[in-house]
Amino acid sequence: MKNRIKHFFVTLFFIAALVLFIDINPAEAQYRDEPDWGRQGTAQPAGNPSGPPLPPGAPQQTPIGGGLALLLAAGGAYAIKKLKHKP
Repeated sequence: MKNRIKHFFVTLFFIAALVLFIDINPAEAQYRDEPDWGRQGTAQPAGNPSGPPLPPGAPQQTPIGGGLALLLAAGGAYAIKKLKHKP
């Protein structure tokens, strides 16, 4: 019975980690149809060639969700390994 409960929680942990990894995918978070400089209104008007170019916009934040899910999964695997080899 104790082994079944432990197996249930381990399976639940891995399913939760997998869902987090799929849900917080950094590639999806960074997807855009068009770059910022390609949008209308962000480019310098053609009638003002003598001025300096416009400064770049604010940097985009780096998503850490996918990496965090991988770290959680690795930590869970390490904990399971330690629990199995416990004397």
